[in-house]
Amino acid sequence: VFVVLVGLLVQLVPLKDITFWKTGRLVALSEQNLMDCSWAQGNDGSFGGLMDNAFYLIPFTFERKNPANNKPDYSAANDTGFLDIQKEKFLMEAVATVGPVSAGIDASRDTFHFYKDGIYYDPACSREYVNHAILVVGYSSEGKDSNNKYWLVKNRYKTSNVKFIF
Repeated sequence: VFVVLVGLLVQLVPLKDITFWKTGRLVALSEQNLMDCSWAQGNDGSFGGLMDNAFYLIPFTFERKNPANNKPDYSAANDTGFLDIQKEKFLMEAVATVGPVSAGIDASRDTFHFYKDGIYYDPACSREYVNHAILVVGYSSEGKDSNNKYWLVKNRYKTSNVKFIF
């Protein structure tokens, strides 16, 4: 269900968190810089693109620095690599050991647009058509049935977090 797509904050949150965990420094990273400067990587500004393409732009400059000065000397955070995670067991491992993970979903379903709370599940969601970026921040289960597992997800469409069944 989770395939990579765009969402500017979705790319920056894991990078900010990992930079903090590794260095103890909180860094301000610019979503606007990522949007403006990843055209050469194949993205289309405010019309979207792929997360992978945005990650290629990093090392990432401080928000207060000139965004055109994308040089290692001004680097606030570095991306030493990323993976497309295709299996949910590997996504679970990454969330547990690395931290929040950028992911994408099919958000075109009416069930998603009218989702209010609880665990979201729509078997008609596409694994191939992915049009919305989310941030997977954890996982859990609900009730006595250990098969009722779900992802804890931050989502910019809604003010509340979303739980996706897996």
